[in-house]
Amino acid sequence: MNSGFSLLEPLLAGALLSFVALGLVSGIVFSQKNIVATTEKTKALFLAEVGLEAARAIEESDFEALAEGAWGLTTQGGLWALTASPDVTEAWFTRRITITAPSGDTREVVSEVSYGEEESVSLEAIFTNWQEP
Repeated sequence: MNSGFSLLEPLLAGALLSFVALGLVSGIVFSQKNIVATTEKTKALFLAEVGLEAARAIEESDFEALAEGAWGLTTQGGLWALTASPDVTEAWFTRRITITAPSGDTREVVSEVSYGEEESVSLEAIFTNWQEP
């Protein structure tokens, strides 16, 4: 009877150790997925912010260059310029700049970055041609 009890103890200890190990591995995998998702969202927010800053740079040099429509961004001679199609960065992120003109001297700019299968972030700004007489 004593030998049966000693066989049961290692089985219970092994089962308990398996549950603990499974919990630890699951926690590590979950953490890794969250780190990747957070990193991607941070990059997308950064690219959206760069999109707004590029639109601001275009607005400061030529307000009328902020034409209504959906645009991408490129650089020409070290300056930002709008392109006809959204720009793809790092082969994973697609940035679209959407410009509307609620009035002649105001532009609403939305910088949207799509990534992953269905993820996206967007930032908005309103630019005014305050130098217009």
